Amino acid sequence: MANTSTCVPQLHQSLGDIVTADPRTAAVFDRVGLDYCCHGHHTLEEAAAERGIPVPDLLAELEALGPINPRDQATAEWTDLDALTAHVVKQHHGYVREITPIIRGWLDKLVARHGARHPELKDVQATFNGLAGELGTHMVKEENILFPFIDALASASRAGARLPA
Repeated sequence: MANTSTCVPQLHQSLGDIVTADPRTAAVFDRVGLDYCCHGHHTLEEAAAERGIPVPDLLAELEALGPINPRDQATAEWTDLDALTAHVVKQHHGYVREITPIIRGWLDKLVARHGARHPELKDVQATFNGLAGELGTHMVKEENILFPFIDALASASRAGARLPA
């Protein structure tokens, strides 16, 4: 699929609007110290001036992100809820299942190599493993209980049938 959508931030746009339009910009803002959360109402120009960041450099870095891939853009509205649940399972649950073992492997290596000098790494590893376990359980519940119910609601709604309780 070709990259077709372009999002070039404007100086008068708020940081929050820029990140909403293209979540990749959050990494750039984090790197240069622009707060798009609590100060998301600030314009790009205001925020750059406050931090002493040259605007042309900032714009060049944002433009270097390139076009937004349409499949990565957030969909503002899902008319078919069963399409949304399928998207969540495929894109988000799939990603979590793919990346979790990779992160776990890197944490295992870090703890093995540097854990003696940095005992905090063991805490990070334990926290990650706990969260990964909870997230895995949560996804299974969504896929086996919540999402099938949402799919049934969507199907009944399209058919004009009585919605399940």
